[in-house]
Amino acid sequence: MVIECVCCDTRIDSKNYRPFHGIAMRLFVSARTNLYLRDSGSICNACRMSYLKWRNNTEFISVLNRLEEEEPNESMMGIDDKDDDGNNEYVTAAPSNDPIDTNVVTLPLNISVSSHHHCVVCRENVNSTCTVSDEDRDLLFMQSNIFIPKGSRCCPDHVVDGRLINDNLNKIRPRDIMQTSFSATDILTWLGKFRNHYNSIRYFDFDPPFSMSESDCYNLTGISKANFDHLVKLLADSNIKNSSNRSFRNAVGLFLTKPRLGISNKVLTTIFQFSNSQAVSRTLAAVRQAMLTHFVPHYLGFNHISRQEVIDNHSSPLATQLLTDKLNTVVLVIDDWIAEHDLAVVDRGFRDSTGMMRALGLDACMPDFLNGRHRFDALEANRSRFISKIRWVVESANGRVKHFKWLDQTIQNTTIPQIRDYLQIACALVNAYRASAISSFSNYDQIATKLLAHLHEPNLLRTRLNNEVLRWSNDDASNLVGFPILTIDQIRLITVGIFQLKQARAYSEEHCSATDLNNQADFPLQICNTDGQLIRIRFQSRHSNAKLYYTYIQFSTEEILNSCCDYPIGDRQVGVCSHRAAAIWFLAYQRHQNDISRNQPSGAYLRLLDDSELIDDFVDSSDEDDLLYSLS
Repeated sequence: MVIECVCCDTRIDSKNYRPFHGIAMRLFVSARTNLYLRDSGSICNACRMSYLKWRNNTEFISVLNRLEEEEPNESMMGIDDKDDDGNNEYVTAAPSNDPIDTNVVTLPLNISVSSHHHCVVCRENVNSTCTVSDEDRDLLFMQSNIFIPKGSRCCPDHVVDGRLINDNLNKIRPRDIMQTSFSATDILTWLGKFRNHYNSIRYFDFDPPFSMSESDCYNLTGISKANFDHLVKLLADSNIKNSSNRSFRNAVGLFLTKPRLGISNKVLTTIFQFSNSQAVSRTLAAVRQAMLTHFVPHYLGFNHISRQEVIDNHSSPLATQLLTDKLNTVVLVIDDWIAEHDLAVVDRGFRDSTGMMRALGLDACMPDFLNGRHRFDALEANRSRFISKIRWVVESANGRVKHFKWLDQTIQNTTIPQIRDYLQIACALVNAYRASAISSFSNYDQIATKLLAHLHEPNLLRTRLNNEVLRWSNDDASNLVGFPILTIDQIRLITVGIFQLKQARAYSEEHCSATDLNNQADFPLQICNTDGQLIRIRFQSRHSNAKLYYTYIQFSTEEILNSCCDYPIGDRQVGVCSHRAAAIWFLAYQRHQNDISRNQPSGAYLRLLDDSELIDDFVDSSDEDDLLYSLS
């Protein structure tokens, strides 16, 4: 079918014509052709653009507007039709993809910098061919009502993978306000973009521009946004593809959220807006296999790291100085990877394996055994402290793994086959994106020198107790005179660590039978009759009610001179046991703290509750009252 323009009589392509209607357009065409106009027809794009230019003439635009307002709008009238039963129904016309011709709407818009020589973000001079993408232009307009003209440039540093970084997108500010014309087709296009943007909004979205905050990303996945982007690049060659349920990046975010928070698949279905929990299970399985193939081998196992790198970056200088005099020795806390005479630090559970370790050429360090004795001598206790000072890294590693809540809770039987995979992935994530557990501190050499100096030092206070018969008088800490006042840092030098300090409050509360450890707390102790600067405290064992341990402290007005305890490791000079630490912490520090604004232990809130046994809820009533109550 041949279509001709009603204005210029030229033939029009079937894809390049517009409908001919409206009193203003009929007036324009009749003035140009001076011919009879049909009620319907088509107009070419060239004539239509001439009409729009004429239509926006400011001299008679008000007249045309008034004429169009008075014209009856037949398009809004319903079309009645009858069905086979004779019932009237409204027939709705099917939507058409053909562009709609109408008046142009002029709106004031906030316009950003538009130039090939200035960055739209920082407005600096640029010689870059980096153009702002259409997705970022649309997103900024929908979120901030700032319009970026097409073809605007920006600095390459503001862009990652062709998209503006979210923080840089938010930095764009309008330069001025410009009157911009929109046709009906433009408005319909923008309405479609708004609708698509609304439908794509998710509670947690990992897709570009990755507008999720840094804290939200870490709370959900356990890694930062930069680390997440790095992980996605490593998995880019996997078989994970975008689907109707989720994108590739959201699939990775979903998987990381699972072990991090330890929540069920049903909850993940709600959070990530999946259609059902089966889709979540399929996504988790796909990403798990991709992680095991493309990520775990790079950050887990003996092959991912060299022996020299372990020596340089993952060996504690303190451990090396305490346990060996060879600098190029790996200190392992438990193959050509391990060299002869490397040190393996183990606990007593490896006692049956130390012989094999030594046969393989390793030097094994393990704490000593009591072998029927009640207490280690000072040298054995000191050596054991050297090893326990190094083995803290094992507890640190276990704690890092338990940051993944899925591995720190009861696991369902159906997921037992996946435990190995999740554990390997969790350890690889820790190795890849967490700081090294071994960190060199500035005074490690001073601490090592101090520990080595006390290694062979006997406990002279224990020697005195064994050689003398001392008499003791019962007293309380409130009557103790001349005991030194120390800071936490000074006490930490005595304990050579923080574990004993963390236990000090619990031991002191049990000894005082109170949780409010102020200067009024009762702290029973005994003072030597012949030496007023020698005291002893009787502690109840936390492991057995039948055992008691005496802790002895020799002091001056300035410092703690010496101490010992009946606990099996209580005579060591390298650090102190928890009983000695509790006594020193309370007497030298805690009882002098009167700041009521400090956080109180939970037991301090018991006074806010009333014991139900002390409340009398009996209400005197007569027989008549009881009868009325029972019948009501």
